[in-house]
Amino acid sequence: MLKLVRIAVVALVLYVVVNEAGPWIKEQLSSGSSGGDAKPGPVRCVYLADEANEQFGDRVGRVSGPGADPAVWEGFLGEVRGHIGAAQQQCHCDQESCRKALEAMTTLEDLLHELDNRFRGGVMERSAVRRQQAVNELLNEARVLAREGN
Repeated sequence: MLKLVRIAVVALVLYVVVNEAGPWIKEQLSSGSSGGDAKPGPVRCVYLADEANEQFGDRVGRVSGPGADPAVWEGFLGEVRGHIGAAQQQCHCDQESCRKALEAMTTLEDLLHELDNRFRGGVMERSAVRRQQAVNELLNEARVLAREGN
């Protein structure tokens, strides 16, 4: 019985460490700093741009379908815009990877704006799929450039 309690406690500790400390550790490793305010640079920039794109891609389908709750949609918009803004703040460096990531975030902002118009009863001017592909391609280029130090 004591063995089961120990296993349960270890499992609980591991669960908390993975879910609470894991994202923080990942961010620290990707930023290359020990503080919360990393200097702008290609690695941090591309990492945050990827995060913004993932937030968008992971949730857009779940919050924008038929019968979607407007309050949930507004929350989604705010979160994604916050991620985009955080990436843009870190992407003011001279490297080409930063320029590509900034271009990707501008494209993602435009796509988000058009989807918001559509959600509110407007019309999509351009293909959402093509624009999402453009964001992905720009971020792929930015990742490669950042790895090369450019």
